Amino acid sequence: METIILFGLFFLLMAIGLPVVFSMAIPPLLLLVFKLDVSPSLLPTVIIGAMDKWSWIAIPLFVYLGNLLDATGITKRLIGAAQALVGHIPGALSHVTVLVHLMMAGMSGSMVGDAAAVGSFMIPGMKKDGYPATYAAAITAAGALLGPLIPPSIAAIVIGTSGDISILRIWLGGVFPGLILALLLIILGYFICRRGNYPISPRPPLREAARRITIALPALITPFIFIGGMRTGLFTATEAAAVGICYAVLISFGIYGGTKITDIFNASLSAIRSTAGIFFIIAIAGVFSWVLTTLQASQRLSEFIVSLSTSPTVFLYALSITLLILGCVVEGAPLYLVLVPLFTPIASKLGIDLVQFAVVFEICTLVGQLTPPVGITMYVVCQIGDVTVADYTKAILPFLGMSIIVLILVIHFPQIAVWLPNLVMGVTK
Repeated sequence: METIILFGLFFLLMAIGLPVVFSMAIPPLLLLVFKLDVSPSLLPTVIIGAMDKWSWIAIPLFVYLGNLLDATGITKRLIGAAQALVGHIPGALSHVTVLVHLMMAGMSGSMVGDAAAVGSFMIPGMKKDGYPATYAAAITAAGALLGPLIPPSIAAIVIGTSGDISILRIWLGGVFPGLILALLLIILGYFICRRGNYPISPRPPLREAARRITIALPALITPFIFIGGMRTGLFTATEAAAVGICYAVLISFGIYGGTKITDIFNASLSAIRSTAGIFFIIAIAGVFSWVLTTLQASQRLSEFIVSLSTSPTVFLYALSITLLILGCVVEGAPLYLVLVPLFTPIASKLGIDLVQFAVVFEICTLVGQLTPPVGITMYVVCQIGDVTVADYTKAILPFLGMSIIVLILVIHFPQIAVWLPNLVMGVTK
């Protein structure tokens, strides 16, 4: 009963417009004061314990890395390389947008950051070339889904830390789903642009195309540095973010040039603001999860679900539907922090590979970032493209369909998610 009250109050406060962090903080505090036989004096210890995890340090570092990519002009060079590769195909700038997101995904790991960085260049460019603003916003938002799927990924860090799952395994598990999604977005974009008779860019001379790709090459090898360093034990996921920052600064000053100290300062300031909000949510989510643990919610939910069905597929579909609905009204970070510890033991009990579980969880919550009413990525691209939410929502639906197809494939064919982690790191016992 207390668990129902906890979640009921949470969604009620969200419904009346209270910010998510306060909606998450008030219900457990009320239960602690009026219902549970637990001393509130334990709260400081719980909050410190929630934030005192080495993996969390990677979050501000990857946020900072994403800001650096934009501030130092690396994003522009990735766009130039993508235009050289696919700029001559029908729907050229649409494909360039997806390809740049794919390249950026291997460096920043932030969905909102990628949407803002790529959208600030591509959406005005697509509008100038005759693409509808709604389509430009939709393909930019859909492409941003690749950011948290292709390693590195901030979402994977949060899921892995919350559920005690290997972060590197989750990173590797997102590679093939991300590549499949990128391919589906390009195919769908091709047919939409061909039907709409959208413009085609002229094919650049071979020498010019080679020059653009060569310029972008130092940035493109970043994900291989991350994965290679972690696989060989040179550094952890947290240290990989620091290595990425040093590498980005090195190539921006030593290879590309044109970067100013003020650019680094502004990127740092933006990362500090973003990180403060994230860690506020982490602290409050720690209290929420602690109360759930005190109520033995995970054990009771596990017993209830197993009594209904022991089928892993049924569980993953039920989880997906739940998360797709919740993702429309709750941001991704609170869902990871509260629900991953709740559902991980159940998935493990049903014999589901935790990498498959993490990737399904990730895809479902990311889709919510593209939909009203709380999709942050949606608001970012709508603001850049000067598009109404209603018009954007119509344009994004076909692309959401592609992400649902990938979700279904991962549920029915778990090897899409688990084959690469098992190949690189071995099969878990």
